[in-house]
Amino acid sequence: MVGIKHIFVISFLITSCTTQADPFKWVDTIPDPWLLSETEFEFYLPQFHERFPNYYDRLKALNLWRVGTPYGLFCLGEESGKDNDPLLRADSSDCTVHVLTTLAFAESFTWQNARDAIVDIHYKMDENGEKNLLIFLDGIIHQIGSCTMIERWILRHLLHMKTIWKKLKLNSIKNRMDRNF
Repeated sequence: MVGIKHIFVISFLITSCTTQADPFKWVDTIPDPWLLSETEFEFYLPQFHERFPNYYDRLKALNLWRVGTPYGLFCLGEESGKDNDPLLRADSSDCTVHVLTTLAFAESFTWQNARDAIVDIHYKMDENGEKNLLIFLDGIIHQIGSCTMIERWILRHLLHMKTIWKKLKLNSIKNRMDRNF
């Protein structure tokens, strides 16, 4: 009986000491973002900054949190005129909206900060000083030389996010394989 207790204690200590805590597991414990009001969503933004002070870790965590967001094509708008969709939203997303809003959320502590960030990211000044909606076209990648600074910044982040997603996908496959074997 004493031998079994010792084996149990030793095996418990070995497994608990060698297992690294996954900081991204926290994301699985909080409510799905698309179900939250703006106020509820805003409650979590400072927590992402506290738990993930590194920008790229925060970006990864926010992306993990937002996986599963219902798809909605062209779901960002100008909140007035012909396009009444909101400037910022978490309840619907397409590929471009996911990237833009995740970048805005990663930089923000409040919903209003994120709204301000999405305007900075999603609009550019024209020659008359007017802010115009920045439209992303596949051709932009072929015209990098003529891109504005913000467009280049976004493209760099898109490429980095693509790398993150590849790593996430590989880690997810590896984790599933580890669990099954």
